[in-house]
Amino acid sequence: MVRTFLAIELPRKIIEALEARQGTWKSRCPGIKWVKPCNMHITLKFLGEIPPGKVQAVIGASSACCSAHAAFSLELRGKGAFPGPARPRVLWIGVRGDLQAAGRLYSDLEARLEHLGFPREKRPFRPHVTVARVRGDAPRGLMKDFLKGDLSLGPVPVEEVVVFQSRLSPAGPLYIPLARLALAKGMGR
Repeated sequence: MVRTFLAIELPRKIIEALEARQGTWKSRCPGIKWVKPCNMHITLKFLGEIPPGKVQAVIGASSACCSAHAAFSLELRGKGAFPGPARPRVLWIGVRGDLQAAGRLYSDLEARLEHLGFPREKRPFRPHVTVARVRGDAPRGLMKDFLKGDLSLGPVPVEEVVVFQSRLSPAGPLYIPLARLALAKGMGR
């Protein structure tokens, strides 16, 4: 079985900026499981464990989908927590920019992958970048420290979707690109 998901990769410059910010957050918010910067991305669809033979079908359907959507631009801006600041479980960076284009791409991927037997997500699409996970009770003052100060990182050009394999290990997950699926050239539809 291949643990698989589709995501938008972040540019190196953005990952480096997040790594620098994470250093500050770690000092102010101890006791949190921080995501390795190289593993940060914007998830479009988590498929879970799938048979190796089905991976090519996923790549084919997703590739056809991506080629029907024009490239667009997003921006990382703002911070928050799921399910909310009172009982944070996931700390995230928000996504702004052309959310309509991102939403259309997401909806189209959902529809095409549903034909392959992957159920649609029940929750609404809320693009974000997970930066940490909170296990147990949140340390006192966590959200105040994490939310302190504004966060706005440069543009994230979205020109492809990556199909990743996720290998779990005691050292944390390792994300391996299986395919890079290009969006149509040009911004906007």
